Amino acid sequence: MILAENKKVWIYGAVLVAVVLAFGLYWYFPVRDSGPSTEETIEAISQSGAQIQTETNPVKNIPNLNPAEKINPFKTKNPFE
Repeated sequence: MILAENKKVWIYGAVLVAVVLAFGLYWYFPVRDSGPSTEETIEAISQSGAQIQTETNPVKNIPNLNPAEKINPFKTKNPFE
């Protein structure tokens, strides 16, 4: 009889711990609204009239790292012409 009551206490205790843990997790990590959808955001940006400037030439700002162009004596004028 004592073991049966002990099992009930353990079962009630485990259920109580599970309920408290579930409530604590729900309170600590609430379900958050993710905000506006992607379509709503795109629509809002397009209606605002904001212009986004994008660079279409990706190699425009690459520095010239070829050392041969700096020492080439025939770059300005060919002496044999």
